[in-house]
Amino acid sequence: MRLTFLPRCLAKFARLFWISLLSLENCGGKILEKTLEEWVRYKDECLKKIATEPYPLGLFCNRTFDMYACWPDATPGSVVNVPCPFYLPWFEKVKHGLVSRKCGSDGQWVLLNGTEPWRDHSQCRDEMEAASEMEGAHQLMVGFKVLYTVGYSLSLLALVLAFLILTVFRWPLAVAWHKS
Repeated sequence: MRLTFLPRCLAKFARLFWISLLSLENCGGKILEKTLEEWVRYKDECLKKIATEPYPLGLFCNRTFDMYACWPDATPGSVVNVPCPFYLPWFEKVKHGLVSRKCGSDGQWVLLNGTEPWRDHSQCRDEMEAASEMEGAHQLMVGFKVLYTVGYSLSLLALVLAFLILTVFRWPLAVAWHKS
């Protein structure tokens, strides 16, 4: 009775785990899909704006879309502030925040380590969102650890049980087979 209860219990646990995992993926997938759609709309609006506005005279940092925000032309040595992009899932929490970028005195956007464009988007981050994402990832990893621990334990138990059965019943089965 006890041996039949254990596999049913584990099967229910595994089924529940996978159902919750799939529902978590579905929820995250919809948010990701909506964010991607909003990002594409933001990018298209930015590229249209870049193409239609007239260029200033003299030295300036050029208008650009750096895959995060839409930047206008800037005068050398200035700091440009633009509103947080509306495609962020937590935009309602940070809609009054700004993202900043520096225009160097040479008319080039300031680079971080010579490769990445420097920008300060600290006002556009949602600390609660980042914390909840990390907590969700931690819970998922804990779930995986429990699942593989139970799986390996059951596998080892089945192997030991099979070895014991073969060891205990080895000689009588062999004798019975040879008599027939």
